[in-house]
Amino acid sequence: MTISVNAPSLGLKVSNGSLRVTRADGKILEFRQVGIDAGFSGKDLRLKLENTVSPWGEISARGRFPFREDRLDVKDFSARVGNAAIERAESTLEWVDDIPVVALDLESAGLDLGKLREWGLLARISAGPLGSIRELGGKMTLQSVQVKGPLERPAEWQFSLSGDLERLAVKAARAPRPFKVDTGRFS
Repeated sequence: MTISVNAPSLGLKVSNGSLRVTRADGKILEFRQVGIDAGFSGKDLRLKLENTVSPWGEISARGRFPFREDRLDVKDFSARVGNAAIERAESTLEWVDDIPVVALDLESAGLDLGKLREWGLLARISAGPLGSIRELGGKMTLQSVQVKGPLERPAEWQFSLSGDLERLAVKAARAPRPFKVDTGRFS
């Protein structure tokens, strides 16, 4: 079975055990050896993906993706990547004056900060007064995340988030010693 969905700035193709996402600029993200359970009715794509051989550990995700010509929604989305989990996420990607705008509402996520750093997902954090982050560990649990803004201009995103930290350990380039927090709450 092959399912392809194309929008002005994004192409999605699910076929023969692979999931391929192509951006308008030609950049491609592809996952191979993916177990796929997909269903399509009208303008509602349902996907369940499982990948046990990704570089990030085992991946499983499921959700519904209703779409129309100028909008792609993500509904009832849950995912697990290694020991990181996301529950009950909803998102909208809508084209406003030919600009893709994303809105995200997330109810719950458990994230291993050390793994996120290992995967390179925290590389864009700017260096603060203590310099760049050399080591990072601990767990962050998000209770609420809301993001909205132009997809390809994250500097313009408006966001709010709240959650808890456990066993946070940070070693910064210019810090005399690691910074540690047993528990904390942020918003």
